[in-house]
Amino acid sequence: MKYQSIALTTLSLLAACGTSQAVIVYHDEFDGDFLINNNYVGGGLISDTYLDLADPFIDEGVLTSNQNPVQGFKVAYLHTENQFDLSGGFTLTVDFQTAASSSFASFTSSFGIVDEITASGTDLGNLNAFMQTDADLNAVGFSATTRNGFQGLNSDTTGGALTSASTALNSAIDLGTRQTFTLTVNADGSADFDLDGTSASLGAGTFSDLFTNSADGEYFFAAYTQGNSGMNIYEITIDAVPEPSSAALLGLGGLALILRRRR
Repeated sequence: MKYQSIALTTLSLLAACGTSQAVIVYHDEFDGDFLINNNYVGGGLISDTYLDLADPFIDEGVLTSNQNPVQGFKVAYLHTENQFDLSGGFTLTVDFQTAASSSFASFTSSFGIVDEITASGTDLGNLNAFMQTDADLNAVGFSATTRNGFQGLNSDTTGGALTSASTALNSAIDLGTRQTFTLTVNADGSADFDLDGTSASLGAGTFSDLFTNSADGEYFFAAYTQGNSGMNIYEITIDAVPEPSSAALLGLGGLALILRRRR
C-alpha cells in the first residue's frame, strides 16, 4: 500500500505538471505615489518624454498622462522597470480610459507587451510610436488612434513591420469611457482578446514570432501616448503561464519531499 500510495502521488504530480497554473507576475492599482513604487507585484514603472517637450506619466491614484495643449510632439512613454518571463504564454488585463477628442492627426493611446527596449538620447528609444507605426519592435498590443490601419490589436513581431493583428475591436473602442482590455497569448501563438465584451480569437501561429524572435523570453509592459489630452490607466495585471519544464521541476521537487518524509 505504501508504494501504491507513492505511485498515485507521482501520477498526481505529473498530471499537475501538465496543467501549469498562471501566476501573477505584475500587478498595480496605483496609489498616488511615485511611479517607481508598486505596493503590489512586479516592481515599479519608468516614464520619459520626447525631447522633454511633454509631460511624462505620473501616478495620481491613477496612471495618467495629460498633454495639454494637444500637439504632435507631445509624446510620453512608459515601461515596467522589470522584465517578466512570458515564454509559456500570458494574459494581459488593462483597465483604462483615453481622451474623447480624437480628431487630431497624431492622436494615439497604446499599450502592450514588448520584448526589448533600447535607450536612445533622452527618450526611451524604440518605444517611439509604440503600437501605432513601425518601430522595430518585437511586440503585441492595443491602440486607439486616428491613424488608419493601426487601431485595434496590433503586432510588430517581424522586425519593424507593424500589422493590424485584428480590427475587431474598432467598433468597441469608446473614447472618453473607462474600458477593460484583456489579451491572452498562448505558447502556440494563438490568442484570445476582449474589450468590454467584444471578443475574438486568433489561430495558432498568429503570434509565434513574439516568442521565437525573443532572445530570452522576457518582456516589458509598455505604454505610449501622443497628441492626447488625457490617457488614464487604472489597473494593470500580467498573468504568466510557467513553461512546462519549470512546472515539472516544481512537481518533481514536491515528489522528492514526499519521498523523503516517508522514509
